[in-house]
Amino acid sequence: MSVTPRGRGLALALAAATMALSVTACAAETSSGGDRNASANSTIPATDTATLKQMATKVLNPDIDVDALAPEFQKVLMAGSVPLTEAQRAIFNDCMTKTTCETGQGTHTIALLSDLVHPYWSQARAEIVSYAIKSGEVAKITYSDSGDDVQRHMTNWRNAIGQGSDLLIPWWSTVGNQLGPVIDQAKSAGIPVVNSFVSLEPAVADKLTVEIKLDLCGMWESAASTLKQHLADKGVTDFTYAMFTGVPGNTYAPTWQPCAQEALDGAGFTKVYDGTTDWSPQGTIQAASALRASGRKPALIAYDESAADFINAYTAAGDRDIPTIMLTGSTTLGTLNTYQRAKTEGFEPDVFLPPSHAWINAVPVAVGLEIKNGGKPSSDTLEYPMGIVNASDIVAQSDLSLPDVACNGSLLESRDTVEALKN
Repeated sequence: MSVTPRGRGLALALAAATMALSVTACAAETSSGGDRNASANSTIPATDTATLKQMATKVLNPDIDVDALAPEFQKVLMAGSVPLTEAQRAIFNDCMTKTTCETGQGTHTIALLSDLVHPYWSQARAEIVSYAIKSGEVAKITYSDSGDDVQRHMTNWRNAIGQGSDLLIPWWSTVGNQLGPVIDQAKSAGIPVVNSFVSLEPAVADKLTVEIKLDLCGMWESAASTLKQHLADKGVTDFTYAMFTGVPGNTYAPTWQPCAQEALDGAGFTKVYDGTTDWSPQGTIQAASALRASGRKPALIAYDESAADFINAYTAAGDRDIPTIMLTGSTTLGTLNTYQRAKTEGFEPDVFLPPSHAWINAVPVAVGLEIKNGGKPSSDTLEYPMGIVNASDIVAQSDLSLPDVACNGSLLESRDTVEALKN
């Protein structure tokens, strides 16, 4: 059956969350989070199931068993349940505009190492910085960007190691599988190395101190049958699909495409098209136009970024035969705004979304601080379970006034998202 009924409680859950979170926020200012290593400056509340459920709804994963989540995930979700104080926001704004900033608290230095300039990573950076400030444990944050230049990126790692950084938080997007040598250097210097949501090749992943895994295969396994039934309910009998990713050779596609293809093929779908978009509006419009021009009419498009330009390519041509779109990466408000606009124009777009995972980029900070403070992570592998939701079920909880590139399901407040997107 369609997942739509399952998601109808999202808006109600968020409404109920508002009152509960306002109470939590009042208590958060002096909370240590119950962590034996927590800073006295921490504003992260102690973990409680009710708040975790509210935050799971906010990050578009309402059906997970929050009590079974690794405590590192729990702590980052709890941090997201309280806003930055005005004093913290001043630090946040300063850190988001500089390559080096001081927080006036804590003892640790973290180095953020970018290998891709993209609005998503601006928000991921903000999630990291926000959590680091709320932890009260981070004194200094540095930021460097190499683009996809492998040697420059490795140089940035070595500089961060040489400058005494306690934690390295890399993006991993384009050069992650080539970082084995500098991962070894960091670990030799006593620096824990943790990925975020991007899975790496086994030879590199084995070098990590802790590996974070999104259960994308589990998500697609359950999604495939749901999507097929949804399409059947719409009268579809030819179960075909097209598969797209962004930059050719990126490290994210190999983490989800084999899972998606195996699940979809196993459910009786047939793949009829492959394409790339460069993860840019122009590239996506070109890819969508090429798909339409090919004469292939897939029932489903599987993609790892925004659905907006796919929808626009069909509506601009007056083509009402829009494939159902299943997104498997962190999604944007552009998808929801375009979805809403197409509906008002009489089209019937259909979009399914995975849980948000921009916020998961803060989890390596939680893990790293845990280790640097003499503790042990809850596991060498932290797996995050994932379901899917229908776009129609999350519109009501979303701030559609934000820029189209803003991520859905962020832990950031709207004004902090706006600040992030300036940088």
